[in-house]
Amino acid sequence: MDVMFGIYIFDKMCFVIKLIVILTLSVFSILLQSHYVFADLATGTRFSIEKNVSPQTVARGGSVIYSVTIKNITTSETLTPEIVEDKLPQGFVYSGEPKLVKTSGEEVAFEPVSTSDGVIRWEFDGDTIQQLNPNQSIVITYKVRVDNPGQNTENEVCLIEPEEICAKARVNISTAAPNAGINDVFLPILILISIIMILSFFNRPKSFERNILEG
Repeated sequence: MDVMFGIYIFDKMCFVIKLIVILTLSVFSILLQSHYVFADLATGTRFSIEKNVSPQTVARGGSVIYSVTIKNITTSETLTPEIVEDKLPQGFVYSGEPKLVKTSGEEVAFEPVSTSDGVIRWEFDGDTIQQLNPNQSIVITYKVRVDNPGQNTENEVCLIEPEEICAKARVNISTAAPNAGINDVFLPILILISIIMILSFFNRPKSFERNILEG
């Protein structure tokens, strides 16, 4: 009786552990979905610059959105960023949709002055942005297409003037078709396995458990 009851408890525990593993992998696959964001923050003496890329993983022919946040980190100075440059890796092509989020939260178009030789360059003027008070920040966003990248998929954006400070971002290249996330294949399989496990557990012969419990 004790041995059979132990087997019964062990059987229940194995089922629960398997189900927990499947559900954990399902949650993990969701967290790995393509909207995962990579960020790098660099801090200078007067400014900080942060670069984000989303998605971090993209297939050849897909696109990513970079965002660059420039912040006045002083406690009393009023500052104005002047020049920002981003040098794209080989096989990355600037594809537009440039925007600037001002300190007021207003979003406006913000075309770079140059995109030649893989270098995107913005220059600020009085019409584009006013001065940044302490702890105020602006955000530049733009779209880049990943055509035929080389081994290096990391690039650096720099605030050139009035202080030189740079932040990096890296893009992982997947072998999937463009816009195909990991959940498109992995998650449905995990869900199917979970359903099969649950159905098989509740549909198995009741005589097995009855014989154990009755001794």
